[in-house]
Amino acid sequence: MKKEGIKIEYHQAEKLSWKDFINTIPKEFIPGKVMAYSFVTIFLIVIVFGIILLPWGNFTNFSSISTISSNIEIKIGIPWNFFKINLLEPSQFPLKFSGLFLDLIVYLIFSYIINIAWNAFASMIKKQKIRKGITTEYKFELQSNQNDKFKK
Repeated sequence: MKKEGIKIEYHQAEKLSWKDFINTIPKEFIPGKVMAYSFVTIFLIVIVFGIILLPWGNFTNFSSISTISSNIEIKIGIPWNFFKINLLEPSQFPLKFSGLFLDLIVYLIFSYIINIAWNAFASMIKKQKIRKGITTEYKFELQSNQNDKFKK
C-alpha cells in the first residue's frame, strides 16, 4: 500500500515573470550615475597613484639605476598590475589583459558598493525630510499666451 502524504497548497507561491522579479528589487540596489562616476574616479585615482609613486616604487636604491644588470620596471595597477613597462626590454607589450580584467572587476564591485551606500543615504535623508514635513517639491506653471488671460 502507498501512503499518501499531506499535500500543502501554497497560495502565494507562483512563478514570477522577469518583469515582476525586476520590480521586487529595491531602488537602492539599481546602479545609477553615481556608479559610473565612482568607477571612473577609482580608475583615474589608481592611474594617478601609480604615476605619482613611480619614482619611489623601484627607484629606492639609486645605486641600482646606474647598473645595467638591474631590471627597471614601471608598474601601474592596484591590486594587480595592468600596465607594466620593462625599460631594459621595451619590445614587450606593456598592457596585461588579465590584470586589467581583474582590476576592472574589483573597481566595479567597489563602485557598486559606493552606489548602494549613496542611494541608501539619499533615501534615508529623503525619508527624514518627509517625516519632518520638509518637502522640496516645486510646481512650475507654464505661462500661456497673454491673449488667454482676457478670454472668458
